[in-house]
Amino acid sequence: MKFRLLSALSIGIVATALALPHQDSVTPLKGSDRPDVKGYEEFACFRTSVGYFFSKHPERSSRLVGEIDRGAKAFQRFFGKRPERGVVVEVDEGTTYDAKALEAAKLGWHFPALAANPTKLAEETPRMETHYRNFYKERYPNLTEARLEAAVKKAMADFTRSSLDHGINIIAHELGHQWFEAFYGSGSRPPSRKAKVYGSPGEDYLDECAAILMEPEGDTKNRWADLRKTMANPELRTRLKPLAVLVVMEHPELDPKTAGNTTRAGDTNFYAQCRALCDFLIERTKNERIFAEIASASVAGKGFADWLREKGNGYSLPLQVDSLDREWQAWIAEKLKTPADKLSR
Repeated sequence: MKFRLLSALSIGIVATALALPHQDSVTPLKGSDRPDVKGYEEFACFRTSVGYFFSKHPERSSRLVGEIDRGAKAFQRFFGKRPERGVVVEVDEGTTYDAKALEAAKLGWHFPALAANPTKLAEETPRMETHYRNFYKERYPNLTEARLEAAVKKAMADFTRSSLDHGINIIAHELGHQWFEAFYGSGSRPPSRKAKVYGSPGEDYLDECAAILMEPEGDTKNRWADLRKTMANPELRTRLKPLAVLVVMEHPELDPKTAGNTTRAGDTNFYAQCRALCDFLIERTKNERIFAEIASASVAGKGFADWLREKGNGYSLPLQVDSLDREWQAWIAEKLKTPADKLSR
């Protein structure tokens, strides 16, 4: 994601393995319970299961803290490691935060979460309402006025909720990148991997799978919906990558011709294929922490093909990537026979 590339510049990992108790309610911390961070006096501060959350928009804090905590549980579930202590700071679009003050306070890693933009929402609302009204009139010319109004009302409710959710639904995904790099960012990888631009020195599919495994169930269904659309379109289907390519390719975000255009098919397919690979390997090996094992092999300088040759027998997997690819493709075809609303982890 573009946000991943931008935010990585401001991440400072000052890792400490200090676990903090988590409070049941997301009430702001006061007095001595609140960490003393110079310049953050105007921020409300909340405790998370892995540190703290600072925000000037406390009305969204409950959901953001919930997503941070859910993501931390997911990381422990799939990688067997508790994320180290750190701080998430909610920032307004186009602004920065004082990272040095957080580092001086020795609060661990720090990461920005984009705040919603009510002003932008207010400006966009009339335009979007006109858009939806014209769309339904053209698409369904026989709609009664009452049904047209109901359709527009629902579309606008979804648009408003999506706008106000800005930053909430992606925070666990982005923290997945952060936590993966913290635990698997070093090791005996060749210089070509250590010089990478995107994410950790790990292979890009692996870095992205770590983040995708942190996503909420709704995002899982969306990834599969994207793959379903691609598989149903002969032209788009040709853009899917064979497994042997997927596990060594650079992230589509690094394509200089289209970098930053996250709506392009290549980007969508990369995320969808990573989601499908996560689900396939977890189901096929019956090991929820299979990506922790693959990541450990990567840290030791072994790629996916190396890991498969060494460990495939133990999971009754074929030892060649091309053979596993054929199994994967057959599994995807069977999976897509399942109704979309039933596809989840």
